[in-house]
Amino acid sequence: MGGQLKSRALTNITHWAMAAIGSLRQLLHDEGPADGGNELRMLRGLPHDHIAAALGTGRKTDLAQLVASVHAPARMVAELPTMVVARVVDPVSKLATARQLDAATASSSLGALLGLVSF
Repeated sequence: MGGQLKSRALTNITHWAMAAIGSLRQLLHDEGPADGGNELRMLRGLPHDHIAAALGTGRKTDLAQLVASVHAPARMVAELPTMVVARVVDPVSKLATARQLDAATASSSLGALLGLVSF
């Protein structure tokens, strides 16, 4: 609202030991654990809740059956429910949607949930 940044405290770490705070600081700055171990690594987190809701709604309304009634090539019929859900979640161009579904450039968990390697 009004161009202002908003922040929200998720937890308070003031009661943590200084060593634990230092380790967290290093992890957040992508410097790795202080002891050189590999116990925790952030790989990648993708938004999921709205994707699950849209997919669930599509399944409940038999979106795949509706799409199957379209007279089009089989590959297009197979990809159409994915495109519909992607457009509902984030209405962008077809090229941008393809980029959002690709594993390397994904902006949500939709491609991973549907097992899409390339789109």
